[in-house]
Amino acid sequence: MSYKRFVKFDLGEALVLRSDQVGKGDGIHMLNNALILTTRNVYFIEHGFWGTAKDCEKYPLKNLVIANGIPQAFRSKNNYSLNVLDLYFTTGQVSFAFNWKREVEKWIKSITDVVLNEDLEDDGIPKMAITCPKCGATLSGLSGTAAKCPYCDSLVYMPR
Repeated sequence: MSYKRFVKFDLGEALVLRSDQVGKGDGIHMLNNALILTTRNVYFIEHGFWGTAKDCEKYPLKNLVIANGIPQAFRSKNNYSLNVLDLYFTTGQVSFAFNWKREVEKWIKSITDVVLNEDLEDDGIPKMAITCPKCGATLSGLSGTAAKCPYCDSLVYMPR
């Protein structure tokens, strides 16, 4: 499914994890939505009845509460036996429902790794250097992100 119309990554932001078949809240849902984790944000992409993306909500990871060195991301179960990812932000709590416990645990680990920068070097994305196609300057950045050339201001995509 294409989210490009709704999700615009910030400069230097890179994809870490994506799950389809996600619901929002802790009630019973149609699990036809998507959740995307990047090095800076969590995005919830809501799909309509026919499966097309219709809305996007952005949750900045810088607003995730960290208590005693632990990002406040937990797994719970709702009344419908769905596994729920509960995230506690400074602006309030948000919950996402998944079919599988393993998927929620993968999200908690990935969020923890990104927020605390554990087991990751440069947010888990390898650095690379390429030549600016417009002016020939050497650019460095993270694989899979965009870098702005300091000489000609071109936006250059760093391949994976």
